[in-house]
Amino acid sequence: MKEALSYHDVQTILALVDNWPRGHLRYAHGELSVEARLGPPMSHEAATPITVQQVLCPAVGTVELASRKKTGKLSAGQKISAGECVGTVNSLDRVTKILAKSAGTIKAITVKDGQFVQYGQPMIDIDVDDREIED
Repeated sequence: MKEALSYHDVQTILALVDNWPRGHLRYAHGELSVEARLGPPMSHEAATPITVQQVLCPAVGTVELASRKKTGKLSAGQKISAGECVGTVNSLDRVTKILAKSAGTIKAITVKDGQFVQYGQPMIDIDVDDREIED
């Protein structure tokens, strides 16, 4: 049985294409293989802006998503602000805040409360409101 591409798989491939030097790109994962021949960069006017930003895990530990008084736990479809604390990662000796870099609408949450997470693991996908992504 062939495995379907997840949202994270597509984002990984698009990031590779976006940052890859011009020429030939091949991405393989299990039975999945994608190949592309990349031409010269598009002009600024023709470029499509990136509209989704991933919030990556800042530490190793267990995740606890933020709660809101009126709506409860964060969920897809909710608006968030740049710099808003969207949760914490708890380890043995510290609590690390998870902050959204850009304002937007939560598109997907890829972790659950109490889940063990790794540094750099994608946690939340945000559809960015202003079409600008901070690094």
